[in-house]
Amino acid sequence: TRHRRHPLLGPGSMHAAQLHGGTGRSTFSASATVCIERRTLPGESGEGAVREMQAILDRLASNDPMFEGHVVAVLVRPPFEARPDSPILAALEESAVHILGRRPARVGENPWMDASLYAERGIDTIVFGAAGAGAHADEEWADVDSVLSLSACLATTAARYCNEAV
Repeated sequence: TRHRRHPLLGPGSMHAAQLHGGTGRSTFSASATVCIERRTLPGESGEGAVREMQAILDRLASNDPMFEGHVVAVLVRPPFEARPDSPILAALEESAVHILGRRPARVGENPWMDASLYAERGIDTIVFGAAGAGAHADEEWADVDSVLSLSACLATTAARYCNEAV
């Protein structure tokens, strides 16, 4: 995963989201489970990510005959990348210039969103949101003024996009 880099996202990410195992502090665990979230990059597949993680476990097992590990994919979503020539992106950028006085920055984010599911079905898709922080944290917030600007940008974008599609 560190060898492949996306121009906006960097390398694919992988982290141990949950760890389960052991029966007590003074005993060796007979087994343990690690739940890993592996976020793929555009051009990568879920199957490739599974093979990559299994190869890591196989290398560990080759160095320790007591170690055994298996990867089981529980949820796989395709990676998402907005098309740079997207008509809806052009409509959004025009709307943002009109409402915000500037084009929004094109940035890379790697959370799993429904955007990848829409794009996979051929629906022209972009992601644009309000300013804020703390997604899925105990304290998640959005700037109220940016929410109001966002709603105006989205309404204007929809009107521009639908007029061009007609």
